[in-house]
Amino acid sequence: MDVEFCSSDPVALAGPSLDAMLEQGTDQVMIASAYCSNAGLTALAPHATRLKKPGSFVVVAWDGVTMQSLVALDQLNKLIRGNLRIHLGVLTPEEKRVGCALMHSKVYFARSGEDAWLWTGSHNLTNNALRGGNAEAAIMITGTMSDQPIKDAVKHLETVAAEAVPYREFAASRSWGPQSTLVVHVESDIQDIALGSFIHLRSVEETLDGALIPGSVWLFIHKRDSLSVSAPRPSPQSAYSGVSTGLVHTELHANPGIEGTFDRADYVVYQEGPGGKFIMSRHDGGDLPKARTQAVFRVDHKEKESTVWLREKPRAKFERSDIETTKSSERVDARFAEFFTPESIDDEGYLVRRSYSRLQQTYRAPVRDFGAMDRERLSDVVDDRHLLDLDSIRSRLSLAESVNITPAPFEYKGLSNLIYRARYRVDPK
Repeated sequence: MDVEFCSSDPVALAGPSLDAMLEQGTDQVMIASAYCSNAGLTALAPHATRLKKPGSFVVVAWDGVTMQSLVALDQLNKLIRGNLRIHLGVLTPEEKRVGCALMHSKVYFARSGEDAWLWTGSHNLTNNALRGGNAEAAIMITGTMSDQPIKDAVKHLETVAAEAVPYREFAASRSWGPQSTLVVHVESDIQDIALGSFIHLRSVEETLDGALIPGSVWLFIHKRDSLSVSAPRPSPQSAYSGVSTGLVHTELHANPGIEGTFDRADYVVYQEGPGGKFIMSRHDGGDLPKARTQAVFRVDHKEKESTVWLREKPRAKFERSDIETTKSSERVDARFAEFFTPESIDDEGYLVRRSYSRLQQTYRAPVRDFGAMDRERLSDVVDDRHLLDLDSIRSRLSLAESVNITPAPFEYKGLSNLIYRARYRVDPK
């Protein structure tokens, strides 16, 4: 067994020496690196043939540097046929003012038959580490599979890989195609309306003109006295979609026109007053508040009331979840216990490791568009791949992917949560 120190020059180029070693791995290459940048992925590309062999893999840690390279990670994963794994790290132990523990290994292994090469030290898969930026050091061992340091390194790498999860293609997140739609939430004693019906909408506010332009319309019907312009919406009783076919300004409008009677309309949706809610009733010619803007739309389809319309494109994020708890085999030295957070040590003084075991894609959207749905209701708003979940990351349900509602408070002003133009739709299953 031969041992070489790399290198007497702290800023020597490590990349060429590491490349030469990895090229020896005609049968297997295993790599664990805490950090991996775009440059590191470029460095691994020439070794793709060896890295996609059975038993080969690359494990990188979930961290800011690595997760900024999602597109390049996707490309590498395709090159090495799914042999890329992500070590998700832990919630605890956490060192005060430093951060949570992570997979911090830098181990590179290559095998050809019984011959083996091992490189371990401080080098991450980054440009600064491999191309002479950082002061780095490593040991390179040339030996055989029967040498104890080689055996220990293989066991270390296989353990790290077992703790990691297979990489999924995270850069290609869900496509949200815009569908400009008028969304109207009304109160009514009428919950079921006949398809083909026409609805006459009357607004006392000109500020809604931009939302009321002709086009697609969704109508959500709620119980009487259930809506408020200053609170989240409750769950609707029914929902319908259709098409708005006209927009009219009355003589009271700043750009006056002629008020339409819309006598053939089956229902009327009217605003109680400036800043008021919208009420739906039968179109019976009774006295209604004077309107400044009118619209008419036809009801074509009955829809699922759990559908949610969003005015902003949901923002995709990838989060770790599903905590698995273990503890160390030895108690923490009392001299160092104070440097860990209280959650990191149990009552008996053992270090507690709470490891993440799942990576999920989360879409965040403002609470104003979802209203005050309860947990059971929210869990119904899904499609084939996306679920709603209100739990924090520390207690999230075991979901492969989710749409998570932003927990930030929303100040409700005017009619913004009752009538608005939306562009993105979350469908019920």
